[in-house]
Amino acid sequence: MMPDLDFISALGEEFCEALSPSIPEDSIVPMDALGIWRAAFPGVAPTPRTLAALTTSQVALLREAAARYFETPTLTIDQIQSAIARTQARWPSS
Repeated sequence: MMPDLDFISALGEEFCEALSPSIPEDSIVPMDALGIWRAAFPGVAPTPRTLAALTTSQVALLREAAARYFETPTLTIDQIQSAIARTQARWPSS
């Protein structure tokens, strides 16, 4: 299933905001969020519904994928949860 490109853009923009200052602005672009998602959840399309259904352990997996992707182990669960919450505010799952 092809993800909604507007949703992917929103997800990416919110990840960029939430992951700074850990990831400098010149080192992150919105499409990085899709790469991180695919590394964490191969074969699962990011959608408002899949984002809303993430469990605590899946959020931790997403943080680990982001930390590997950017080679920055200091990324926190709070940053990932912020990115998720900010995206959900723009794209509710219902």
